[in-house]
Amino acid sequence: MRRSLFRHMLLGACLSAPFLLVGCSSDEGVPQNFPPLRYTYLAPISLNVSSIQTEVAYTPSQDGTSLDAMSPEAPVQAVQQMLQDRLVAGGGSGTATVTINTASINRINDTAVGNISVQVAVISADGRQSGYTQASVTRTRVLPDDTSDAALRAFLYAMTSDLVNAENVELEYQIRQHLAGWLVGGSSAVIGGPAAPAPVQAVPLGGPGAPVIGVPAAGAPMPLGAPAPLGAPAPVVMPVPPAAPAPMPGMPMTAPPAVPQGSENTPTMPSGDLGLPQGNPVPLTAPPPAVPPAAAPSPAYQLVPAQVPAAPAPAPAPVPPAPPPVPAAPAPAANPATLPPLPPSITP
Repeated sequence: MRRSLFRHMLLGACLSAPFLLVGCSSDEGVPQNFPPLRYTYLAPISLNVSSIQTEVAYTPSQDGTSLDAMSPEAPVQAVQQMLQDRLVAGGGSGTATVTINTASINRINDTAVGNISVQVAVISADGRQSGYTQASVTRTRVLPDDTSDAALRAFLYAMTSDLVNAENVELEYQIRQHLAGWLVGGSSAVIGGPAAPAPVQAVPLGGPGAPVIGVPAAGAPMPLGAPAPLGAPAPVVMPVPPAAPAPMPGMPMTAPPAVPQGSENTPTMPSGDLGLPQGNPVPLTAPPPAVPPAAAPSPAYQLVPAQVPAAPAPAPAPVPPAPPPVPAAPAPAANPATLPPLPPSITP
């Protein structure tokens, strides 16, 4: 009995499996809520014209490749709403004509190709065209494998949103590049965003409105190395007290022992017979305390000349020894044969 009941339950589960698989392949995971595309969260682009006209010069193709009708929001309607939210007239004369040339999504084989092209022409009060710009974007996506209507609608809605968002950015860029002279105000596109930089104003260099540059406030310290401006008070520089001399290494600086005053009986010489009478020491009085020389006040910055070592003195040239004395030549001996004869009055 139990075995038969188990077989019936297993057979029922096998027969109901195909129906369960069909139920799982439904569109439960495909989004079905498609809110309208709006751009009111962005600051409007104000043109210096009295009115803005929007024209549609696009017609969907009739060859069966257009997917515009299957989108929850057609690209043309989304572009028209974007232009209405972003462009406003802020002038007293002139007209701006915005023309939608293309706003479509077409199917080419297994690919969806989207194109949006918008042009803006500004007509002055006298009927002449004074400004022109154009913004175009293109997006390409592969069609989903799920060919159900719900899946295709979700796919087209996401692609339309991507296209119009890109066209919104491109249109504002082209307007600011080519129609900057027709813009009113300089605020950012996002509401609450930073404003455009203000124009630079001329500042007079002389006169009552000229700014005072480089004069510090009274009592403010003057930076070193910077010249004092004309008319500014001269800075007061306080001298820096000289620092105490540092002790030499290995030589402790101690005060000499003080000699007590009035010690007349202090023996100063040893006892003994040294030529002085015994018992009558020579009194020694304490020398007057040494008065250290007054240190000359040194300025805050003291220039110390560089110690250049003196060049060594040249060694004296050696003195040559005196030559030995030359002995005198001896007188030649008298030769009797060479002497002249004596006169007759002199006898030898």
